[in-house]
Amino acid sequence: PLPGPATKVAFDHRAGVGCAILRDRSVLCWGSNGSQQLGESLPTSERNAPPQTIEGASGGKDIAVGSATFVIDEDGTLKSWGSGIGIGRPIHFESDGWPTKVALDHVSMVDTVEQEACAAANGIGWCWGARDRPSGVNDQPLYARALPIAVDTPEPITRIATSRSMFVREDGISHLHRHRWCATSVTGAVYCWGLNNAGQAGDGTKEFALDPVEVVGLPAPAAEVKVMPYSTCSVLTNGKVYCWGSNLNGQLGAGLPKGSWRQPVEVKLP
Repeated sequence: PLPGPATKVAFDHRAGVGCAILRDRSVLCWGSNGSQQLGESLPTSERNAPPQTIEGASGGKDIAVGSATFVIDEDGTLKSWGSGIGIGRPIHFESDGWPTKVALDHVSMVDTVEQEACAAANGIGWCWGARDRPSGVNDQPLYARALPIAVDTPEPITRIATSRSMFVREDGISHLHRHRWCATSVTGAVYCWGLNNAGQAGDGTKEFALDPVEVVGLPAPAAEVKVMPYSTCSVLTNGKVYCWGSNLNGQLGAGLPKGSWRQPVEVKLP
């Protein structure tokens, strides 16, 4: 029950939070306030709140929701509020319910999932979020990746996407499959880095990509890229969609057998 038409909507099912930007540029959020993503006026015990106006976030043009919520203003200012892991700025408590500027300028887009976030600003990719290693491994501090870290891509980027880390059990042993990222460049190339066990980096190998590697086999420049833990998809400037990586659940959309594909395949749209 929103008080007016919405122009943007975002949500995170694990955080239990949904948000919308209305036509008048006001921002409303609803659901759980466990990380103060509904503001400071409600208790953090609230789990099913109706839409609440977020006063300090009005004027935004785009919004993204994870463990923290992000709004981009017309001038490229990025504001965040919510959980301290993922919020992208120093805070004194575990969460902060007041939208406050992240130390990035001219932000053009932001992508977030749970505790992971990335933004594109002035052609540079910036990422932050949960620590790379689980608790107790090499004693990495909880907030080791709390603030934005620049990504060294071969050329300026226009879009960037992130995934979350996942614990998996194989032969009774737990493994951490680390997060991964992809970005589109000003020339339309796609670069990916991180987990590549199913060929989801798109460089024709299954080797972990420590640095950004270029996706091979795209027949046209890319306009957008989105990542899942084990698969990647990109919208091209010719309107076609190509995906690569794991097809265990048919997520490549190409009618192919289960398995993994190291190079992009075209999604068969109706």
